[in-house]
Amino acid sequence: VAKDCADVEKVHSYNVDDLKKVVQANADKRQSEVLKAKRFIDAEVDKFKVWQASQGAVPYLAALQAKAENIRRAETEKMARSLKGLHEKERQAVDKLTKHIIDQLFRPLYYSMKDDEDIGAKRNKIWALKSMFNLEPLEKRRVLDDPNLRPKLTK
Repeated sequence: VAKDCADVEKVHSYNVDDLKKVVQANADKRQSEVLKAKRFIDAEVDKFKVWQASQGAVPYLAALQAKAENIRRAETEKMARSLKGLHEKERQAVDKLTKHIIDQLFRPLYYSMKDDEDIGAKRNKIWALKSMFNLEPLEKRRVLDDPNLRPKLTK
């Protein structure tokens, strides 16, 4: 094709060098999008790992909640002797009140496990919870305490 064809009105002439520039520009644009996608994926993976680590707290929170409920019941039973004059509605109100207090005490623990922090900090919280209250996950205790649920050992 003659070089002077580009001088004709409404005619565009491209050569291989022009096409190489277009290809390179498109490749650069795609590469920048790939980098954005990788950063996004890395951030989401990090968030998932933190969430996954927080799930390790669930059995310990359940164990602590069971412990708190046992204490609440025992203390309510002790006080029942002192509160014999209460009507059933009043006893239900006391029961509801004590449950609400337990719920309010646990709320910061639950929110704390949802904090956006690194995995090490999350694991430290779980370890502290476990250590402070000497907790074992409920599932583990049930398996060890119930002879029917214990794993059978083979020789």
